[in-house]
Amino acid sequence: MAPPAAFAALSGLGTLTALIALIRYRVKDKSARGPLRLSALAVVVFAVAIVANLAVGTAGTRPHAGDLRLRAKNTAFSTKHLTAHSEKVAVFVTNGDFFWHTFTIDKLHVDLRIPEGGHRRVTFTAPPGRYTFHCRVPGHTQAGMKGTLVVP
Repeated sequence: MAPPAAFAALSGLGTLTALIALIRYRVKDKSARGPLRLSALAVVVFAVAIVANLAVGTAGTRPHAGDLRLRAKNTAFSTKHLTAHSEKVAVFVTNGDFFWHTFTIDKLHVDLRIPEGGHRRVTFTAPPGRYTFHCRVPGHTQAGMKGTLVVP
């Protein structure tokens, strides 16, 4: 989570600096407090955005007893095989990458989006059978980010 936050901070700082320079250039009175107030407002808005992003990343989800667990990392799932215990399936997915992933089962219309560094849980009912799960981010399935869910 640190590299995206660092890039965002640098990006925000660069934008803020450019705005201040533009305002100072246009303001005839160099002692005007407008740029300072604008800078303070921008810093506060930026800080709130970062905190909100961190809160959304976890969304308060936690695994429950009996959940199938899956981790997405390095454009791969931690396992290629999941076996459910019943037709009521719950999957808890953790994303360890700096970009988003999905847990998608096309046949069952399951499409769970997992944010960078976040966790998500999905529950669904599946008739007995074998189902292919994959990440629908372009190129990820082709890179091998797929597996099989077996429902007894």
